[in-house]
Amino acid sequence: MSTICKSCGLPLWNDSQICDACSDNIKQQVKEEYKFNRREKNYQAIRWTNVTLFWIFYFLEVIFSELENGGTPSVLAVFITFWIARYFARNWYSKEENKVKSNFTKIAVTTGIYLSTFIIKQLVVLILLNLIL
Repeated sequence: MSTICKSCGLPLWNDSQICDACSDNIKQQVKEEYKFNRREKNYQAIRWTNVTLFWIFYFLEVIFSELENGGTPSVLAVFITFWIARYFARNWYSKEENKVKSNFTKIAVTTGIYLSTFIIKQLVVLILLNLIL
């Protein structure tokens, strides 16, 4: 005997409470509900700190690539650091108690996240190169 979906009333052929169609709709609504708003007023200090650090690290990459071998800089490494740091900064900011903190605290935490991401990324690359070579 089949049970009835609690959302739409259609019969179910498995042990779940909600049919697959309703489950997909609920997942889509939850995904849209939790979409990150980068234009939020309290997030701007973190956003512009990330962008500023991206440009600083890009210019450092250009300078060091010129000093080492005169070649072109690797922009991909700077983008990877930016994306990882942005993910963790957004994750930190998403907690309600962090949204109301001062801009100085947000900038300090974002800079710490960015530098930590850079250092950990460098360590992982060095370890992988030592294992491979």
